[in-house]
Amino acid sequence: MSGPALGDFLTRLEQGGGLARVRGPVDPRGELADLARYASRLPDGGPVLLFENVSGASVPVVANLFGSPARVRALTGGPEEVASIASSPSRENAPQWWRSLLPLTASEPADRPPRKVIRIAPCQQVVKFGRDLRLAELPIPRLDPLETQSVVWGAAVWIRDPETGQQHVSSPPVQIVGPQLVCRWQEDDPALEIRRRAAARHHQLSIGIQIGGDPVWTFALPLGRLLGIDPVSIVRGLRSEDPEFVRCRTHEVEVPAHAEFVLEAQLDPEVPPEPVAPILLPTGRMAESVSLQPATVTALTQRGNPLLPVQVIGEPPHEADVITRESASLLEFVIRRAIPGVRAYHLVSDGGLGRVLRVSMAAAQKWQPRQIMHALWGHPLFCQVRLIVVVDEAVDPANDAATWREMAAWVDWENDVITTNGELHPFDVESLRAGFGGRLGIDATRKSRGSKPNSPFGNEEFATRPDHAQVRARWRELGLPSSGE
Repeated sequence: MSGPALGDFLTRLEQGGGLARVRGPVDPRGELADLARYASRLPDGGPVLLFENVSGASVPVVANLFGSPARVRALTGGPEEVASIASSPSRENAPQWWRSLLPLTASEPADRPPRKVIRIAPCQQVVKFGRDLRLAELPIPRLDPLETQSVVWGAAVWIRDPETGQQHVSSPPVQIVGPQLVCRWQEDDPALEIRRRAAARHHQLSIGIQIGGDPVWTFALPLGRLLGIDPVSIVRGLRSEDPEFVRCRTHEVEVPAHAEFVLEAQLDPEVPPEPVAPILLPTGRMAESVSLQPATVTALTQRGNPLLPVQVIGEPPHEADVITRESASLLEFVIRRAIPGVRAYHLVSDGGLGRVLRVSMAAAQKWQPRQIMHALWGHPLFCQVRLIVVVDEAVDPANDAATWREMAAWVDWENDVITTNGELHPFDVESLRAGFGGRLGIDATRKSRGSKPNSPFGNEEFATRPDHAQVRARWRELGLPSSGE
């Protein structure tokens, strides 16, 4: 494992040949994003790109950090290691990962010790206030020609509930609007409820935005949101030590001490919403223009020689898509426990957001494929999936050709297809309304487990093939003529 700094992780990658230095000048307004997308489409996700000469900036930019599934597995240990930890009879073998998964695998509550807070942190080696604070100096790339404002993807946005004092973290896109910023929280993010409660009591909402630092946070944040696990517990488990935090310079929010940059901001409930420009989404579509409350940036803190990690999203494959699919793969053992009959599954990258899921299941009763579909839609990992295809255990759900073959051969489009409405991803712009829309389930299992409903032909079991040797022997015994005689 690498240390808690992004630079340590990059050094290790470079030693293994997984990092490419881009020394020529690169324009952040389009060219940088195009090069990162090209890298993500190379075999195994391509290398990490370190742009050392970004036009108009003095800060190097890191892109395609987790565009490769292999880099995510190297960071987490892979699903086999996590599964062995969860099934181990001895919690001492890997107590942190076990404790972080207790809400999903056991009835006892997870242990959440207090955070380790330090006073002097690497992320505050340089502090900028007032006139020294210029967000435009950050070389945040434009991801599409239609974007008129820069957007930070993959940052950790920390806020403190003014009522309870508890901190909440999520990873919404952060849009830079001149000297201000806008956090585009999703409708299902608890941060919105915290913001509403603060506004109802006329309290300002303090915000600390962590950019970079220990790469484990990039994986822990979406996984924690999907499964309701405290991301701090996930980082603690992967690192086998408590992550260090530091209090922001202008308010009480605590942020990871080893971040590359931290943007400190205050959201005043009295400030009216303002129209913000459309942004590119992880599906490759453009979001509509909306009106949101801007937050005032109060400080920018950073390391002495920082690196700016950026996530380049758009049409898959891209980093956010890889992280979503690897998070689901990592917890396959949890799904198999929670939903009996599931053998394997595969989140399809086409379309982004993990909207298509293919599942293989063990032989069971004829209605079990439908039960599995509804159970998957009811699980936090897959509640936003639009399409689920169920195939037999012998079929690899990651194999496109095999799945299409089973669908063509075994799907009765009148009886094996179900439609329903439910929760969808808030960025799913094709839905009926934000966060809600139609879902489709297809039963592509072989229909050899009894009669199909409403079928006039009854049982669909294959006819038993005769033993030809036995038939030939009986043929001769009966004195019947052989062929040609």
